[in-house]
Amino acid sequence: MSETYVGNDIVDLWADRAADRLRQPRWLERVLLPSEREQLAAHDEPELCLWQMWAAKEAAYKVFAKLELGIRFAPRRFCVDLEDCAVRCGAQRFSCQLGQGDGWVHALCWSHGAPAIDWGVQSLAPAEQGKPAAESAAARLAAARAAELNFGPGWQVVTDGWGRPQLLHGSGERHDLSLSHHGRFTAWAFPSGG
Repeated sequence: MSETYVGNDIVDLWADRAADRLRQPRWLERVLLPSEREQLAAHDEPELCLWQMWAAKEAAYKVFAKLELGIRFAPRRFCVDLEDCAVRCGAQRFSCQLGQGDGWVHALCWSHGAPAIDWGVQSLAPAEQGKPAAESAAARLAAARAAELNFGPGWQVVTDGWGRPQLLHGSGERHDLSLSHHGRFTAWAFPSGG
């Protein structure tokens, strides 16, 4: 297993879940800390800012859950600082990289250092959208293909005893992996080691 853990999250900005959250003050108070609501209020594009923070929280949670087994996601436990490109959870600090494309926002977090990370976003076929099993299968297939391009043939996606995805080679070599899907998109990330 690699020493660097990664987490990633994709948000489809056009999906039903993403609509109108800015007009729901109770929801904003449940998921954002006061410092994050200040960042949101000061941002030129508040909707983009909101979903960048949400994706960063989810990505950091995916890393933290690999360090602290059995932890549950509580959005206010994670504090996003967009200026610093970091997410804090207690004493832990996770660096973060944000990206966006046509209709999506993506966040990538990692456990330490400045590792080389292979990540990607892919559109889902219409037949896969809204079907969690199909969305997950598409994410796994995309990650396995990316691993083969990066490391060579013989990689597959498996889950450990906690249900966390990993890349596994036929030789037994393993690498951490993070998968995400939402609406029309799927995303993956893994330490590429170079």
